[in-house]
Amino acid sequence: MNLKHLNLSVNGFKNSILPSLATLPNLKTLRIDISQCNGLIDMKDLYGFGNLEELTMASYIDAYTEADADAGCSFSLQSLGFFPTLNTLSLGGFNINETSMASYSRNTSVTADFTSLKRLKLLYCNVNKNLTRQEGLNLRSLEELELSHSSLPSNFIQVFGPLISLKKLTAFGIDGNNSPPMHDVCELTNLQELNMQDCNLKGSLPMCFSNLTSLKMLSLSSNQFSENISILKSLKLLESLNLSSNQLSGNISALQSLTLLESLDLSSNQFSGNISAIQSLTLLASLDLSSNQFFGNISALQSLTLLESLGLSSNQFSESLGLSSNQFSGNISALESLTSLQSLDVSNNKFHIPSSLRPLFNLSKLKYLYADNNTIHADDHEMSHSSAPRFQLSSISLTCCGSGGPFPKFLYHQSELQEVSLSDIYFKVDRFPVWLLENNTMLMTLNLVNCSLSGPFQVPSRVHSALSRLDISNNAFGGNIPVRMGAHLPFLRYLNMSRNYFNGSIPSSFGDTSSLQVLDLSNNQLSGEIPQHMAIGCSSLQVLVLSNNKLQGSIFSGNFNLKSLLELQLNGNNFTGMIPNVLAYSGLNILDLSNNYIYGEVPSWIWNMSELASLDVSRNQLFGRLPQWRGNASNLALVSMADNQLEGSIPRAICSLNLKLQFLDLSMNSLSGTLPSCFKPVSVKEVHLFKNKLQGALPNAFHDSSSLVTLDLSYNHLKGNIPNWVSNLYELSYLLLRRNHFEGAIPIQLCKLDRLSLIDLSQNNLSGGIPSCL
Repeated sequence: MNLKHLNLSVNGFKNSILPSLATLPNLKTLRIDISQCNGLIDMKDLYGFGNLEELTMASYIDAYTEADADAGCSFSLQSLGFFPTLNTLSLGGFNINETSMASYSRNTSVTADFTSLKRLKLLYCNVNKNLTRQEGLNLRSLEELELSHSSLPSNFIQVFGPLISLKKLTAFGIDGNNSPPMHDVCELTNLQELNMQDCNLKGSLPMCFSNLTSLKMLSLSSNQFSENISILKSLKLLESLNLSSNQLSGNISALQSLTLLESLDLSSNQFSGNISAIQSLTLLASLDLSSNQFFGNISALQSLTLLESLGLSSNQFSESLGLSSNQFSGNISALESLTSLQSLDVSNNKFHIPSSLRPLFNLSKLKYLYADNNTIHADDHEMSHSSAPRFQLSSISLTCCGSGGPFPKFLYHQSELQEVSLSDIYFKVDRFPVWLLENNTMLMTLNLVNCSLSGPFQVPSRVHSALSRLDISNNAFGGNIPVRMGAHLPFLRYLNMSRNYFNGSIPSSFGDTSSLQVLDLSNNQLSGEIPQHMAIGCSSLQVLVLSNNKLQGSIFSGNFNLKSLLELQLNGNNFTGMIPNVLAYSGLNILDLSNNYIYGEVPSWIWNMSELASLDVSRNQLFGRLPQWRGNASNLALVSMADNQLEGSIPRAICSLNLKLQFLDLSMNSLSGTLPSCFKPVSVKEVHLFKNKLQGALPNAFHDSSSLVTLDLSYNHLKGNIPNWVSNLYELSYLLLRRNHFEGAIPIQLCKLDRLSLIDLSQNNLSGGIPSCL
């Protein structure tokens, strides 16, 4: 058979398949995954592969995790002697356990070299830490070496060396403790690409880096290098430099000699000073200076006419530019010459940016614009200029802050928008800009939060099949929600219309949005019942928030298909009836039915909801005893049943909440008896049990509640002394024991509580003096 290329990767082969491949003597490329392997792969089985040029093998059980030196597949690098024509070897998930690197060939009496090997890749491999090199190894022709996410001896460059032809070294994700000494790297004077990202490297950049004058690409991102970068000034052939996410500081003047740079990323460091050195880097296509402390004039950017991507966010720039999160100043006209710019991020600065974006109109290739957290202002001259921008944006975010005047006219000329965020800007607009949806049929995200928009809300005249996220919360929209809302926006996944003035009923057409995952209509003036079609059709709904409206009727009185529901907030309405049993089959995390007119007993199934973390049914008309349960509700962190007509004792099952409970409010009921002796919530922060009929002495319930901030047991029938363990409540700010039957002295231990701001011990039977600290 004359087969030359064979790919058997991502299968379940065992190493026993190898002998069967030996019948393919003309094979040049082999890719294979070995599973269920334990021990050494015997490459003698591939004896006949005299023409093999490329071999890719992975022990795929371990290929994506750190190899275990004591288990799994092993590979001997010495066996490369069997393949005299091999130029590329890629191993994944293997152990290399040999202790020396002498090689052997088909004739074991002859020492083989590896002069044909040009590319070696070890991914998630475990190399013996005691590996040493003998004279037999020869990797003089090796040009590319990748050792990503592998466990290596710290001297691996010496072991594999001399690597006189190496042009590319990648050691991504190597533990800094096992990374090669930098002087070993510096001896690789023919290197053109060096990538040592995320290796936990520390200290200053080594002086010997100045020897690597052949480097064209250098990436040292996501390490812990510090101090300045002056040593880089001799690397004049660099085309790409990535030093992001380190702790480097000082100025960047050393970069002015690197005139061949096409990509430069200095983001997330501590660089400061001006950026005048950038002026000479006229070949730059990508520049990211975000998250530093740069300041000064940005006129240096004017010469970067080939720039396609510019990131200046999170510095302290100011005045009329918008280069984010630095301290730059200057005029936005400095950007007008950057006609190749495709992406511009000037977020988190102090720039004053006209909402018209008129200074950017000439940037015909601009697709992505991010200018959040600057000052947006109205363009006083916008009305006198009728010109349209040359750009067609895909994404724009101008969130916060300022007054934008009328809705920006440049948006009328956009037809390719996919994401728009114009939140937290005051616009003088009295109707929803429905034309933005009609003109941009690919628009997926529209955020107009807190924009002072008013008037009626409109939906496009035709079905919009792209919009998946719409947030118009915290505005002044009024009137009815359009009846065909769901029918015309059927692919919504996230819809937030909260904090407006919508009235009327919830449209039944919401049931047509089968992909809807989050719906928030809270804090409006909606009335009527929850549409049954919505309770059936919104099968993907995970979050439903209808709080603080005027909704009424029974909750989910008919068919119910919200099986994915995780959060249900119906508080602050006029719902009646009982807590619906259909909720028993949901996986709710949050259930808030407070401030309604719900009656009946607390259903026992509510304690069987194992995912429930927050339960609030306070201020309703619930009655009867709290049901016992078997501890399935142990994830509850918040329980509030205040202001109902509950009676009887607090069940011992509450002790199952000891580990996670943070907030408990059973106040304003008629609960009696004593607190269960097993109730000792260690994480609780607030306890409200006032206005009940609790009796007996205060037990050791809160002895270990060191996070407790508020303890309110007022208006009960508790008696005995105030316990001394109150001194353990280091975070306590509010201690309210009014109108009980406590007696004895006020404990001096209260003086140890530095955070106490309110104590009410009135109407008890206390005696003795008041501690002087109070």
